[in-house]
Amino acid sequence: MAKPLSQIDKLRDSIEAQRAAVKDELREYLSCMDPYKFEELVLRLLERMRFTECRVTQRSKDGGIDLTASFSIGIGRIKTVGQVKRRRGAISTPVLQSFYGAMTGQKARGEVHLGLFITTSRFTADAQRWVEDSALPIVLIDGEKLAELLVEQELLVKVVPLPPALQLAVTKEHGVEPQDTGTQRSKRGSKPLFRWDLEIDDHGDFVLTGRYLADPTKSFTVRGRKVPPDGDYLAARAELHAKLVDHMRPLFPDLDEPHLNARAWSGTHKVYPAEKYASRSEGHADMV
Repeated sequence: MAKPLSQIDKLRDSIEAQRAAVKDELREYLSCMDPYKFEELVLRLLERMRFTECRVTQRSKDGGIDLTASFSIGIGRIKTVGQVKRRRGAISTPVLQSFYGAMTGQKARGEVHLGLFITTSRFTADAQRWVEDSALPIVLIDGEKLAELLVEQELLVKVVPLPPALQLAVTKEHGVEPQDTGTQRSKRGSKPLFRWDLEIDDHGDFVLTGRYLADPTKSFTVRGRKVPPDGDYLAARAELHAKLVDHMRPLFPDLDEPHLNARAWSGTHKVYPAEKYASRSEGHADMV
């Protein structure tokens, strides 16, 4: 008979589940982020990871290259270029081939040694196999890995140290070798929590339905009038966001307000997509 979990084990499992939930929320938040703000966030991440000379390329002249950076190892310096894709669909082989083509000219001149391809989504199996089989100097960072790096570097989140008792390694009596609980990967998937269905009539009145995939009976509907990008939409967007948070609060009673706001952002984005409504000067609050 399996040994019942102790209170420490239950609390540790709860913390791991919370870490997985935060990563899911991060991915949802990133997928809705303004593309230029997303590039700037990736630049900040590279700087935290000790890259230097980090720069965003000129928007109209990037040629498929979104950023440049350098990384020093001993007396050597690795010149790096990167492409950043904020999207939901999987990255396919032709997209990576196009990126490598943009690298080739600079690589031939000795101006680049490494390519970084960073996306909020994922890479197809064929795309990953193409990079591996070709032995190309390209590092692939998908949405799951990106969320892990943001948590590690404390960008968009605040990491609170665990009490010493919860940092103890899992013992052999549980059937596994001891390991660092701070680096365990959650087995939880990255499936979305909600599906958003939007209907808009000719007058701009909308009906937004948040379908809670874990329990469809708890789905909800919000109504309102959509304001165009050239109108005074900030108040209307804030009102919609507040309504979504109110609907989500009973579903996630243990979440604090910052995380509820992050979780509701995907619904707000459905009506007011960031690429159309968020100006480049409009900021994004950090998730805590």
